[in-house]
Amino acid sequence: MTIVASRAAAIGQDFTGSDIIETAGYAFKGDGGEGRYYLIEPNSYSGAPSDAGPGTIECANGWYRLMGATLYIEQFGASSRGASQASNDGSTGLDNAPAINAAIAFAKANGAHRVSARGKGRFGIGQKIVLDDQRLTFGNGISPLSLSLVALATNTFAADEGIVELTENRASIDGVWLRVPGGVYDPATDTGPHVSGIKIIGNGKTIFHNRIWNVEVEGGYKAFDVQGLEGDFRKARAFGPYAFGYHVTGDDTEFSPSCTAADGDVGFYGSAGVEGALHCVRNRINFHIAGGLPNRLFCFDDTPLEIGIWCENMRGGHLLTYHGKVGQHADAAPIAHYIKLERCRHNTIENVGVYRAEDATTLAVSAPAYFLDIPGEWVGDPWTSVRNRFLGYHLEGVELAQDDATLRRVARNTFLGCEGAHVARLAGDNHQLTGAGEVLAAGGTTSFERHLTRRPGGAYPQVLRVLGRALVSRSATEDALLDISLRVPILDNTSPFFTGSAKVTEREQVGSGNFGVTVTNVTYHVADNRISFDLTGPANFASKCEVVLTDVLCDNGGF
Repeated sequence: MTIVASRAAAIGQDFTGSDIIETAGYAFKGDGGEGRYYLIEPNSYSGAPSDAGPGTIECANGWYRLMGATLYIEQFGASSRGASQASNDGSTGLDNAPAINAAIAFAKANGAHRVSARGKGRFGIGQKIVLDDQRLTFGNGISPLSLSLVALATNTFAADEGIVELTENRASIDGVWLRVPGGVYDPATDTGPHVSGIKIIGNGKTIFHNRIWNVEVEGGYKAFDVQGLEGDFRKARAFGPYAFGYHVTGDDTEFSPSCTAADGDVGFYGSAGVEGALHCVRNRINFHIAGGLPNRLFCFDDTPLEIGIWCENMRGGHLLTYHGKVGQHADAAPIAHYIKLERCRHNTIENVGVYRAEDATTLAVSAPAYFLDIPGEWVGDPWTSVRNRFLGYHLEGVELAQDDATLRRVARNTFLGCEGAHVARLAGDNHQLTGAGEVLAAGGTTSFERHLTRRPGGAYPQVLRVLGRALVSRSATEDALLDISLRVPILDNTSPFFTGSAKVTEREQVGSGNFGVTVTNVTYHVADNRISFDLTGPANFASKCEVVLTDVLCDNGGF
């Protein structure tokens, strides 16, 4: 074995008798590009080996090839030292992308399994890096010093490209830090090409068994752009500003609880199935789930500025949620919502905790926050988000909906085990949302309506029975409990509504006086599965009345 100062110094030298030469650097001794090269069998090539380039040395006695299962980008000419180191804003620094792509190509040709870096500085990148080998991992792994990359302001990046692109099965990124400065793309002004930090794309096919571990991206249009991937993310972090922290349109991506998206516009966007857990903090919208199956995700929803979790077109999903400090930030929108649903049905949204700060400093910058926003009709369909189940929410001091119209849409979903001073009470077996009661003058009349969770069906005619109870209070010490039975014949499947009758029976009374009430104008509205009626209170004194519907019965068959 012969030792030389650098690869550059070895070029053209005669090392006859040495099958191995060892260099102390790439361009010069101590530049981090040291390596060991072995003599290539002369009969295996004609003129020059197929991988001739930075990974080989042409000497007087033949060609030598770099050895190692792990390759270092400095061995191919990359540098993060002195003037070569990229500045934080990407305005200066050496473009190391050609050296890194050469290292990846050499590893692909010769069976190396990792491309890493020795240097601790920032490596400038002016063109995209493509990881296209099934066996290869790019990055420093679990080393406390990640391979640090900075996108350069002088570059050839195109819109929709990734600065680092992963395109093959089983290829992985592990131990990389990447910064996309505002001079490359500025989310605040939407200036520059829509370039992403890390892009996973299958080029027309789904790729799988890929790992994105220990990767941090700061900035970019999309910090992580995930297309056509069946793989997993662990200890991945997206730091704003960005338009999207994670933008997932792949097939079945899994996130570990250590993944984070902070201080951007949309922390997580997913239009395909996603599983696992994710922590999003201080984004305008922390989570935007736009359909896809399956969706089984723990959403750690921390300090959203406008919306915590926004779901669209989701069916049969299961979200586990923790909400912290919704809208409690100096940059919060005028109104904040914990959850927004659009065209979502039959999902289960289960809560493990809600936290709202009560210190004076935080309260001074807190926006009004409401639990649930369900927008109005969509293409004429009033049943846009129905039959979703909310479990275990404890919303002390949080209004359920912003206005009465939204509350009526909220009532088309079910709430189990939910508590809070402003969360309306539940209606027994039907688990329907109810109001806080109506105050009536003596002999006064008010209207009630309830959306039923079960819709009548079967042959016609049918009989719909809705059973419930009314609590009529004269004072804190005088009240009566009444049974209510509503009966509506449903005669056909063409009428928009049907009228019925009611019977009211007193079950028990505390105090004196006639607590009798009457129920009239019973109507079942077919389109939105709603029953309405008028209730007239006791004739001789003012009262407060609350109605709870507990059972929905239907014969479901013709006579």
